[in-house]
Amino acid sequence: MPIRRIRLTKEDAKPQEDQVLGSVFSSLAFSLSPRNMIIFLIFLTPFSLGNFGFNYLYVSWGILCITFLISFSNYFGQKKILRTNYLIPIVVFTASFFTSMIFGLEYKELFEFTVYKSSKDSVFIEFMTFGPMQLLLIYTIYVNTKCMDDIKAYILSILLSGILVNVISFLFLLSGRLVENRLGGTFDDTNYFGRFEVILIVISLAYLIYGRLTLKYKLINIALILISANLLRLSSSRAAILALGFVIILMSLFSRNKVLKYTLIAGSISVVAIFLAYAAAVKGALGAGFLTSFLDMSNATRLALNVGAFNIFIDYPLFGIGYHNFYNVYINHGYVPLDIPVVTTISVVHSWLFSVLAEQGLMGILSLFWLLYLMFRDLVRNINNSTDGVMKFAGIALFGMNFSFYFFGLFSPVFFPELQFGMLCGLTGAYLKIYELGKNK
Repeated sequence: MPIRRIRLTKEDAKPQEDQVLGSVFSSLAFSLSPRNMIIFLIFLTPFSLGNFGFNYLYVSWGILCITFLISFSNYFGQKKILRTNYLIPIVVFTASFFTSMIFGLEYKELFEFTVYKSSKDSVFIEFMTFGPMQLLLIYTIYVNTKCMDDIKAYILSILLSGILVNVISFLFLLSGRLVENRLGGTFDDTNYFGRFEVILIVISLAYLIYGRLTLKYKLINIALILISANLLRLSSSRAAILALGFVIILMSLFSRNKVLKYTLIAGSISVVAIFLAYAAAVKGALGAGFLTSFLDMSNATRLALNVGAFNIFIDYPLFGIGYHNFYNVYINHGYVPLDIPVVTTISVVHSWLFSVLAEQGLMGILSLFWLLYLMFRDLVRNINNSTDGVMKFAGIALFGMNFSFYFFGLFSPVFFPELQFGMLCGLTGAYLKIYELGKNK
């Protein structure tokens, strides 16, 4: 299908934005098309990590199977489009889950500590529930995305789903539904609520700076940024706050306007300092400030788990000890660090970096680094080489969303089962495909 490159001007920005917005809302009326099914999953995503009485993995499987049936021919006979070969690192990384379980240490049930079944059979079944689903989700978005209007519709759908989440979150705030004085919105964990608000800020900021919008849409995005920033503050998520600061700085580097660049950098540093001071006050840290917000038992526990994970990696470097087998080895094989306080009910490493190191070894971490390097390299290259306003905006938005997602994960458990993970990977792959098609055209 030929791809038409669209260059937006201020005069035609309004009809273009209205057209995409209308397309998303018409999709909500719902008809069975691949685009509508993907938009439905995007709206489902921020509700997939809360107590809403459904298993999002099974719902996702159902939606993906329906999408496969209604667009069967799209999945086969795909010609190589991407200049970079992503297949090898994807295969190696996926295989690292299995090799870690095969060559790792013996699994053991830990009912008194873990919130999940930790036997080898249970872990294998868990992986086979979300692993193939994520691969199918990524490929479904990739093969069914045909043009930049699809990409814009998906990014806008994330923003619209965020507006819905924020309305519900304000209702929770008014009703006093907080977790230790922290707002979690539709999420079980306030940290993940904070991460979602960062993703919304990234999209609105990309629209505002690189979207070539009319005054009406600029004002709307400024309002959305302010609302999401306030909700991020109320979440008191230090990892999300740090992610916001770093991602704004990186996004500003794509701008050629030096005044705007330095303003964004100075503003991000100021916001991070103020928000961390607020988080410290909420947590009751003495002399609430930037540094004291990190001095608590929670971070001491995370440090202990990371130290234990690194020591495990040193002893089992090649294939690791087995996916989801960390806590068994941590407790029963003597890896609890001496003189570091430990809360034994925390059963996962709070960092994808140390978790993959310990559980999947070099095979897992090197292939994951390989994928991340290829993805960010291609995004940056395409952003810098793009002469199309829509293409540049979408690339910067995806760069910001991906960076904040993975940076946040350096301080939180692994993200592999999350619907947000597959969604971002699929959208990024689809964007890279559309860029290559447009360039070839």
